Amino acid sequence: MLGAFMHRRRVCWPLIAAAVLCGWILAPSLRADTWKVIEESWYIVEIDGQKAGWSAEIVEDDGRCYRTTVNQKLTISRGPNQTNTLELTTTYVETHRGDPVSASSRRLLSAEPESVTWTFEDGRVRERSERGGRVVERTLPRPEGSWLMPRAASVLIESRRAGGAASIRCRTLDCTGELRVAAIDMTRGGQAAFDHGGRSLAVTIWTVRELGADDRVMRTYESWIAEDGVLVRTIETAGSMRFIARLSTREEAQRDWGGGPELLARTFVRPSQRIRAPHRTTSATYRLRVKEGPPPELPTIASQRVTSQEDGSLLLTITPGDPVRQAPEEDAPNGGAPDPKYLAATPLIDCDDPVITDMAARLIGAIEHAGDRAEALRLGVHRHLRAGGLASAFASASEAARGGAGDCSEHAVLLAALLRARGVPARVAMGLVYAESFAGQRHIFAWHMWTQAWVDGRWIDLDATIDRPFSAAHILVATSALNDGVLGDEFTRLLALMGNLEVEVVEVGYERADAK
Repeated sequence: MLGAFMHRRRVCWPLIAAAVLCGWILAPSLRADTWKVIEESWYIVEIDGQKAGWSAEIVEDDGRCYRTTVNQKLTISRGPNQTNTLELTTTYVETHRGDPVSASSRRLLSAEPESVTWTFEDGRVRERSERGGRVVERTLPRPEGSWLMPRAASVLIESRRAGGAASIRCRTLDCTGELRVAAIDMTRGGQAAFDHGGRSLAVTIWTVRELGADDRVMRTYESWIAEDGVLVRTIETAGSMRFIARLSTREEAQRDWGGGPELLARTFVRPSQRIRAPHRTTSATYRLRVKEGPPPELPTIASQRVTSQEDGSLLLTITPGDPVRQAPEEDAPNGGAPDPKYLAATPLIDCDDPVITDMAARLIGAIEHAGDRAEALRLGVHRHLRAGGLASAFASASEAARGGAGDCSEHAVLLAALLRARGVPARVAMGLVYAESFAGQRHIFAWHMWTQAWVDGRWIDLDATIDRPFSAAHILVATSALNDGVLGDEFTRLLALMGNLEVEVVEVGYERADAK
């Protein structure tokens, strides 16, 4: 039967953006020894024709409930002698009537696995998250509207498909990031043949759109479905990369595939001209174009101002010394204060961990002004973390603080956690930074992460990887509170631009002392 994997395999792509076990967590009332496997499908995941990993969907039945588990494992290369292996397991338990019992997500993106369980009870949802021995529990409202659990959604979709429907629409639960309802819209297309184990299977190609708020299309991909309802292939293009998941056997899917595809260098952007002393720049103007598709919606916030041009390009002005002052309703809806989520402890920005609170207090000392405090914390992170290469995909702030090493993501989350620990709203920023030399390449824009802090009624940019607060050699694409880890929509949008941007350097400015 057409399974939940049809749209839950989407999580591979945000994982790729973030990087660029398989364990089950059950509701206490369910007995693990009564489950019997009723369906099992294995897929090979390829990026541009090279194997990157595998995904498997297993459906089980204990006589009262169905349990749908999707396991995914990817290995990618991030430069010379650097690889990341990323693992994700999502599990959904529902009654035979389709009533929700529980959902869980387990992720391994660094040395510390992260798990979240949601248990449905009396119109509410009890959430329990754990990472590095730290447990956080809270109660959430049940997701609004009408929606189906994965097994019930699969039954509905298969019934309509087998009945000859030209289009199918469904809303189902998704816990790959935060707990949310995902809407998918399927349109029947043409016929094709798929070779599986030496057999040629007749398939129908469906166009699948994943919809966000206000029915905005978040992504589009193809699903190849055989006559018996089995999903045999998915194809999606994001940025310059082409992702394929194809039906396989367990043995073939798990067979060693080496270091995985090299993705880092291919996402670099070579600008129209070199930038001298990039991190001494105090102003810059860039013109951005996409190679394919509509221009992206980039934020005007903090150091960046964006203006759309008649030719479809975007004109960006970067002025770190003159940050944008946002109107309260634009980015601070609570009477001029930012959303409380920018102060909350999360599995990655674990600002209530003792190592974070102690470090923040030590770095600030008697400093009083908010801007000076933010810079003291930034400089403290810059001095505390040594360059850790690219071997870690995404460590938490406390992991980074204890380990004393990390790449840009560890610098960003550690600084955000220190700021939140001292009551300063903070979030991570994602985009491009100019590098004179990086990962064997010279004079390129590379994908990067830094921090934004709310100081004196506006967001300011802070980059703990460089020796000064910020520079005009940065281009902002998106921001995130990381309240749903690294699997949020921000990372999905990021991936769509990787390998798909052109940057023209229009003008660069320096302080007078740096002008020579």
